[in-house]
Amino acid sequence: QQQGEQAGVQGEEGVEAEDDRSREIRSSCLKLLAQVWLRFPDALDYNAAWPEFLPAVQPLLPRLLMEAVAEKEPPLLSCAFALSASPHLLPVLGNMPSTTPGHTLPLVPAPQGSHTANSSMATGEAEECGKPGQQDSQLVFPQELLPGWAKQGLGGALMRSCIAMLTAKRCSQASRVTVLDMVDSILEFAEEGPEEAKQAVLEGQSEGGLRGPAVMSLVLEPWLDELLVALKTIVTAAWEGKGSAEAKQSEQLGPKAKAGRKRSRGAHRELSVLEKLGGRCASPTTALLLGDALAALVGGTTSGSSAGGAGAARAGKSKLDEVGLARALGALSSLWGRLAAAGGLKVAYGGDKAIGLDTMWRYWETMSGLALRLSTRDARTSLASAFVAAAQLLDGASSTDAAVHEGRGVEGGEGGGEPMAVDEGAAAASTHGCGALRAARLLEDLTSWQVDSVDEMNYERRLEGYKALNSTQWAALGRRKALPLLLAAHHDCRNPADLALRQAASQALERFIQGVKQQQQQQQQ
Repeated sequence: QQQGEQAGVQGEEGVEAEDDRSREIRSSCLKLLAQVWLRFPDALDYNAAWPEFLPAVQPLLPRLLMEAVAEKEPPLLSCAFALSASPHLLPVLGNMPSTTPGHTLPLVPAPQGSHTANSSMATGEAEECGKPGQQDSQLVFPQELLPGWAKQGLGGALMRSCIAMLTAKRCSQASRVTVLDMVDSILEFAEEGPEEAKQAVLEGQSEGGLRGPAVMSLVLEPWLDELLVALKTIVTAAWEGKGSAEAKQSEQLGPKAKAGRKRSRGAHRELSVLEKLGGRCASPTTALLLGDALAALVGGTTSGSSAGGAGAARAGKSKLDEVGLARALGALSSLWGRLAAAGGLKVAYGGDKAIGLDTMWRYWETMSGLALRLSTRDARTSLASAFVAAAQLLDGASSTDAAVHEGRGVEGGEGGGEPMAVDEGAAAASTHGCGALRAARLLEDLTSWQVDSVDEMNYERRLEGYKALNSTQWAALGRRKALPLLLAAHHDCRNPADLALRQAASQALERFIQGVKQQQQQQQQ
């Protein structure tokens, strides 16, 4: 019996040793393939390899999420990056055959009415400009030419699994940066036009492959919503202090800087990806996800933060500098402006405007804290533009719903009761919206600059803006809409170099206090 038990133990140890050897051999093979594809992406036609490679790695895809916590990037992720780094191998991630130098994919126009849901915003903008919509120019690969592995979606499954690695609770810096490198590479190919393609050939790259707008729709767009959710996850985790140990361990990347790899860390990396995605976002739903990620990047908190001053207070904890904040706010302004032109919150939320209004008011509060913090011209100008774009969405919603949600925020706000309430003036403003656009335009006045001078304030417009903030106007605004104006005035009150502006801001704050006092007296009567 003892001999039998010993034999069993030895057998188990032998199986474990064999499994270890198998894993080592598999990892070595994947690393070798990654190096071959990274260094010789167009040396030969690799299409004969995909029917063997992609089915073989499918059982490994669920393990990528667990391997995301490793200090070194998983070998399969290295293979995926190598595919994304070449226009000839990139089509594999979009379930299409790879190409050879001088050859392109035989893409054809999509059948009429078969454009994706993510083209609705671009289509609406094109129709407003009198141009054909995106569905007229969308290209697809002919179904009859697809190989078996492509029809099964094996290449797209690899792309999706790599994006999912970003959602791992303790995703390592090496894995995170590699996935972002993949997305960056894909977006760079998507931005290439004819001139950029010619320049790439002059720089020694081979001609052909998959380039231009088709890259976005065929490779990245199917997983765009999941990518935006993942980006928001890692941004939020960074603000909450998660993953700091991995970040410290990755400071010495050393030999990890492979050929063609651009290694960068910090929130600016996510911002760069979000900016590029924002320029190609065509779906209202995707626009909301992108706005959520950008708002988390700006405020250092999620859109689900509590109401009241808490969101504004947390805005000061963003790890972006003012240059980064200006870029993020500019991206938000552009994105929300396009969303307003495409139908606003009603279209984005499928008719459920209540959720959209709650979300936009939280964005409003998050950005309000920046009116006190920011000081440079670009940052404050971008902030005002973002408020105008958000106000267009809020005013575009039904006036009744907007007023109800604004009132709800006043009655249930945190941090000091209700300094302002929605009165008859706010109700009157709501006949043409909720009055948010009026507040945003006033903030534009308070942060205005001379267009023909460098870093010179537009004193006349700023002083007129403060003059317009009388006690009646303050009362009509309501607490949430007044918040960015209050903080902007407080910002100018701390300006030691300009007495006139400081005095105008302090007088506006004094009128605010008088308006609150009068309102409280009226309520008591």
